[in-house]
Amino acid sequence: MSILNYQDNFRLSNNIYDWLGDGVNFWENNHERAKKYALEDMKRPKTKIKEPFVLGAVIELGNCLDLLDQKHIDFVKFAHSEMVKSLDTNNKPIPINSGFDTVDFDFKRRELDCAVIRHAHAIALKEGLKFDSVRAAFMEGNAI
Repeated sequence: MSILNYQDNFRLSNNIYDWLGDGVNFWENNHERAKKYALEDMKRPKTKIKEPFVLGAVIELGNCLDLLDQKHIDFVKFAHSEMVKSLDTNNKPIPINSGFDTVDFDFKRRELDCAVIRHAHAIALKEGLKFDSVRAAFMEGNAI
């Protein structure tokens, strides 16, 4: 709740399994899913959520790596192939996505996805381009 009283800032997530790379994550136009996530997270053993709530935000995406746009999807595909070549050349393992179950929730460790997005950022920076944000559709759970 301290963020609501301007006593705290958003905390950047920078885990190797964060599928969109480092940053702060938001649900776009999905208040109910955000609320459901907070309630689910409260059940996890290492949660920091004590009082779940949903915070709305107006976000300026800036120069966005928009994975709803084909040119950016193609760029990420290129970043993946370049990353795999580099790892192979250096005899390093390719990260994998894996999953594990928590309390009534399928939580996936998306280490490959995160590595590819980070690699895409690195390639862009070498070309003098910096992405301010990443936007993507996210499919959760089992097919309905």
